[in-house]
Amino acid sequence: MAFNAVVFDLDGTLLDTLPDIGEAMNRALQAIGLPALPAEEFRERVGWGARVLVEKSVPETLHCEELIECCLSEFKRQYEAQPASLTAAYDGVYALLDELQGRGIASAIVSNKPHSLTRLVVEQLLGEYRFAYVQGDHPDLPKKPDPTATLRAAAAMKSRPAETVFLGDSGVDMATALAAGMCPVGAAWGFRSQTELRDAGARFIIHRPLELLDMMTETRLAGGAKT
Repeated sequence: MAFNAVVFDLDGTLLDTLPDIGEAMNRALQAIGLPALPAEEFRERVGWGARVLVEKSVPETLHCEELIECCLSEFKRQYEAQPASLTAAYDGVYALLDELQGRGIASAIVSNKPHSLTRLVVEQLLGEYRFAYVQGDHPDLPKKPDPTATLRAAAAMKSRPAETVFLGDSGVDMATALAAGMCPVGAAWGFRSQTELRDAGARFIIHRPLELLDMMTETRLAGGAKT
């Protein structure tokens, strides 16, 4: 099977956004009278969307709809004010995107980050690249692992799902790829463990962004996927 398009997750795959997410979340927690948390505590809490991040960061004993909504609103406000001051692309990401675009391989981004924030971060750090489709969490679309947005990405790239790679760093991403009928590829440099990626169905796990090109080329030459 030849792969001719790539859907990317954003956080933990293309960009190390954890420092900015942690800063915004801690400012939101402090705004509602709760203590800040170590940044690493957020590593396992991102990936399901902003509301889940808030719910996992506010102690369960304090959970009520009003408090969660207040914290969520404050988190979004803080994050939108400084969406990328501490965020950077992972080593090799720009080289990968340069190669993909130089070879005419279409790409897209599907994230569970709120859509407005997804657009802001992509514009600030990846604005020089052409993506056929960029979609974050939006009320009109279900979040990953539902494949709706991912299938729209494939349509925008004019690629069949079976000929499309989905590169992500979490079990949610692997489940999304499988639900969409795409090839799930795990990014070992991201927020989650390789065990999580394998258990969620990763067909390949790569350790450097440019290995994606090798994987796509080797798979094409072999006429099928390797494990």
